[in-house]
Amino acid sequence: MSKSIEIKDSSKLRNILRIFSALDDARWSDTGNYNLINYCEEDFTPDEKLLTHWLCYITDRGTAFQRVWDVGGYVLSHLVRDFTKRRKTPERTVLDDHLPAQGGLRLECPLVRANPRLKFYAIDSGPVKFASRYMPADTLSIYRTLFILDRLAERSFTQFIYLVVHGETNQGIAIRKLAAAFHFLTYMDIGIVKAGEVQDRMAELKLKTGLEEQLSAFLRNSKVFVADLNSAFSTHRKKRLWCSIRDYLKSDEFNSYLVGALEQIDTDEAPRWSRKNVEKAALAMMELPGDVWNNDPIFRDGLFSPHVGSIPKSWDMPRTIRAIHTQMEGQGATFYPEQLDVTFNFVPNMCGKLQCHRCIFGGGIGKLCHQQRGFYCPVTLAACGYFFVCDPDNCAFKSDSVRGVCKARLPNTPAANARRCRIRPKPDRRFHL
Repeated sequence: MSKSIEIKDSSKLRNILRIFSALDDARWSDTGNYNLINYCEEDFTPDEKLLTHWLCYITDRGTAFQRVWDVGGYVLSHLVRDFTKRRKTPERTVLDDHLPAQGGLRLECPLVRANPRLKFYAIDSGPVKFASRYMPADTLSIYRTLFILDRLAERSFTQFIYLVVHGETNQGIAIRKLAAAFHFLTYMDIGIVKAGEVQDRMAELKLKTGLEEQLSAFLRNSKVFVADLNSAFSTHRKKRLWCSIRDYLKSDEFNSYLVGALEQIDTDEAPRWSRKNVEKAALAMMELPGDVWNNDPIFRDGLFSPHVGSIPKSWDMPRTIRAIHTQMEGQGATFYPEQLDVTFNFVPNMCGKLQCHRCIFGGGIGKLCHQQRGFYCPVTLAACGYFFVCDPDNCAFKSDSVRGVCKARLPNTPAANARRCRIRPKPDRRFHL
């Protein structure tokens, strides 16, 4: 299948992408725009916080994301503490201490002390229980992660990262290698798992000859092993994996954990992974995490389909935006594919509610933009719910340059308003990972 795509109107497409790049900058400018993990204790090390974050993302599919970080974060951080500080085996950590024998497949832990965030879920006594939508597969992925970290990286998530990226001078290639290694760590060979198969699959994983051979190959020469993983790795349809890597590189909170944890291993390696030192060309190696929002037909057909040639029916938005980026690279565009992940907030706020009359790409921002330095920007708040401090001298929005470019927009007329009341479009869920 060809990976090229025809660009019909590069100027308009560049302007559209520039706005999404600015929204992405706004997203990462304030930690209040991102959910923080509800750790069970306050003394977690940077490495423990990174591992908790990784395990949370394993369960973040088909489940309300707030519950993943609030309830799941509490339970999974307790599991991490047992694995790292209390030095329990992977089997005991998952199977004996956090996977109850009765009452359905779930993870649970004691309530250490009263927790304000758990009270929002009416949890004021233990045990704290958490189950994801795909609990059998997620449980096996969690166990596989701990099992491999125990064998390869002294139970340290950051040590595993270091073994992969150390010595690779090209940041972009290092990021791709890290993605391939993360897939091996957690998701490879999991497949479909039924609830009654979890314990048998965990025992099978421990005895699996093929995995033992892979672990031995990694220990013999990690560089060669990771290079081989990378050459066979498919970068698409890896939503949770790319979301995690994005956080480690772009989130002020999690990037500081990554740099801090790396400093404990190698003071020379750590600085180049600070978010201010990660090159944009390297960030462009990340794929857009595919979900129902960036594959929403109103969004896709309104802003992208009119400006490009025929798109293969099998292509989801991550594959499409990668092809667009490849075609437009070197034409003055500062956008890279992962930045379109702001659709996670933008599409349900705008397209999902048919807010065309106040959308940046629809009716424009004339009634929103105040250009008051130091105050929060109403444009980013309306579009995505992002808190972003207004700086009129350096603003990508105030020109209102993309007003009316969306071909799927509804005109702000009584008839259109009536249509808004009648129509509730459903997102295209073919690519929901």
